[in-house]
Amino acid sequence: MDPNKRCSICLEESSGCHFGAEACRACAAFFRRSVTQNKRYHCRGNNDCDVSTNIRCMCRACRYSKCISMGMNPVGVQQRPENIRRPISEEPSTSTSSQTPILTRMRTNYQKMLNARLVVYKKEGQSLFEERAPRPINYKESVEQGVKDVSLVADWIAWCFEDFVNLSMDQKNILFRNFYTKFCQLEVTFMSYLSIRPNSIVLPSGDYIDMENLDQFYYDEEAEKHMEKEEIERLFNPYYQMQQKCLILPMTSLKIDDFEFFTLVTFLLWDTGIEGQSEECSRIGDRIKESIIKELAFYLKKLKKIDEPSVRIASIVGLLPAVERCVRKFQDDMEMTQFFNIYKSSREFYDLVNGNFC
Repeated sequence: MDPNKRCSICLEESSGCHFGAEACRACAAFFRRSVTQNKRYHCRGNNDCDVSTNIRCMCRACRYSKCISMGMNPVGVQQRPENIRRPISEEPSTSTSSQTPILTRMRTNYQKMLNARLVVYKKEGQSLFEERAPRPINYKESVEQGVKDVSLVADWIAWCFEDFVNLSMDQKNILFRNFYTKFCQLEVTFMSYLSIRPNSIVLPSGDYIDMENLDQFYYDEEAEKHMEKEEIERLFNPYYQMQQKCLILPMTSLKIDDFEFFTLVTFLLWDTGIEGQSEECSRIGDRIKESIIKELAFYLKKLKKIDEPSVRIASIVGLLPAVERCVRKFQDDMEMTQFFNIYKSSREFYDLVNGNFC
């Protein structure tokens, strides 16, 4: 331990970097416990309590918020095996969960999906007790991870929305094909924001794309010819710059939390006006979106103490067009790589990105 380094949360002597931030053992343990046990804390003050060494335990809500703001990433927390294998229990009955049933269910089941990802992305021979260090990956690895994740996301949606489960198969396919790539774009933005990696795209596995070294991301040792760094940046930088400018930085500025993220997910899933969508499916989508807005308004006003939640909601929903633009740019870039036969993805991934599956 370096006695000159301090915990970014409580200013105690640091024991190193934990989950993306400089922290002492006590704050690292608190953060791990909060994530693995899916804790929800509520501040009795104004959400600005002091969490310095001697009084860090006085307000767990503000302590956890500071952990997040200092860069600790829930995705990087290694769950205990018993938490992975046992069924996820419902949250205790509270006035909050009764007023936010959809958002609470999405949060509980999202943790369930994160637990499943720990198993899916675990390296061969790696213990479940061992923390998985995030690492920069190349485009082939990112493609492989994208293909692995689709079934997990489909399961999560089914766990969250009984209305989705009850739809006819053709309507499920229409919604999910329209949703998946947009969700991926939104989620990696949310993960990048949480990890405070403005120059990286953090993937569901916890690994990341280093935007400052795209030549390494696009390096293919099996390729007959390698593009120069300048050419790679000219071709692919515009997409990453768009994602950073239109999504990561605005999300960071707004300090989006998990309930707000789930609201955006709901709007992406229950989109209306999609080709082939039935009137009944559209009505269901409108009803669910109306419900989720009411839940979010209650949460913002009663728990986050925001006087005018409608203004906050408008700012959050305003991120959706940027998601659409980034997806279209990503799809255009993929078309270019397929046409010129450079950094081509598998047909499976190409179809996945363009909604040609199910």
